[in-house]
Amino acid sequence: MKEKLFIFDTTLRDGAQTYGVDFNVDEKKILASKLDALGVDYIEGGWPGANETDTQFFAEKMEFKNSTFTAFGMTKKTGRSAENDPGLAAMINVSAPSACVVGKSWDFHVDLALGISNDENDYKLLYGNKYHILLTYGIDKSEYNIILSNIPQRLRKRWLHEASIPDISYINAITNKCYIDNVIENRIQTRPIFSVFTTCYKSFDKINRAYKSVLNQTLND
Repeated sequence: MKEKLFIFDTTLRDGAQTYGVDFNVDEKKILASKLDALGVDYIEGGWPGANETDTQFFAEKMEFKNSTFTAFGMTKKTGRSAENDPGLAAMINVSAPSACVVGKSWDFHVDLALGISNDENDYKLLYGNKYHILLTYGIDKSEYNIILSNIPQRLRKRWLHEASIPDISYINAITNKCYIDNVIENRIQTRPIFSVFTTCYKSFDKINRAYKSVLNQTLND
């Protein structure tokens, strides 16, 4: 059995980005019928929702004998859920039976088009079990919407944002309340998890050993 080579044609989208080329809907329909006659496997018709021409083109009833009509789109934008992304919705809601979803990975696109950090470690630092509460500060909370799309579900209710912080006691108060409400399920557990008692007087080594032992213990969720 011979292995089949599938042809994915992007003339109607990527080809339209050539300088001086600007297909209208009728021209796209003609080109699509020619590509179907050639027998290419997939015809990428364009990006519905990205521009008026492509949106109108995908609203047309297209029937092919040899090719599969395909809509182009990209992964959701940062700061919003997939369910609330208009670009994904436009791609999914068209009648095309196939879709090409692109995930931007070039650092130029990540920085300028997606507007997020190119270093995954920036967000992996937020995933550890040793972190119970996230506290952000600033006038505009929307600046931190990227956090919601990158952190585990368990941390989303533990995100505290304050426009202003008057003093350290205020931080203690709001973080303690958040910890009690969202981290400790049983409020009786809010008493100290451990205690250290020693009768050693002026015994630095013994007290220091106990201190280091406590310091190395980590409470995970």
